[in-house]
Amino acid sequence: MVNNAGVPPGMPNSLRTFKDLGDEDFERQLDLNLRAILGLTRLVVDGMCERGFGRIVIITSESWRNGMAMGLSNYAAAKSAALGFMRHLAHEVGRQGVTANALSLGAMNNFGYDEIAKRNTAFGRAGTADDVGAAVVYLVSSEASWMSGQVIALNGGSCTA
Repeated sequence: MVNNAGVPPGMPNSLRTFKDLGDEDFERQLDLNLRAILGLTRLVVDGMCERGFGRIVIITSESWRNGMAMGLSNYAAAKSAALGFMRHLAHEVGRQGVTANALSLGAMNNFGYDEIAKRNTAFGRAGTADDVGAAVVYLVSSEASWMSGQVIALNGGSCTA
C-alpha cells in the first residue's frame, strides 16, 4: 500500500498561517493528511499480516523536519503524526512480515517549486514522479525486507519543502 495524498493549505494559490485557518480547513488537512492514512491502513493491514507479507509506504513532506514561514503548520502537524504512526506500526506488524516506511519529499515539480529547488538543492532541480517511483520500488522490494520504521528523505540534497 502506497499512500500518496496531501495538499498543503491553499496550495497553490495562497498559504495561510495556523491562526488564520478556519475549522473546515483545519479538518480538511487532518482528514487528507492523517485520517486517510489511518483508514486506508486499517483496510489492508489485517490481510497483510494474515499472508505474512506486506509493504506500507507513506509519502510525507520535508515540512515536518524544519519549521518555515510558509503557512504549513497544520499540514506539517498532520504529516508528523503520520510519521509517528508509521514508526509504531512498523513495530506492531514487523513480526508478521509487514514493513512500514516513509518517503519524505522535498521540493517537487508541482505547485511551482522548481524555482525554489534550483536555489536550494544540490542538483538544482525539483524532484519528479520518477524519483519518487524509484524509491517506492525499492521499499516494496525484497531488498528492503529488513528495513522498517524508517523515513527516507528525497529532498535533492537539502531540507527543502
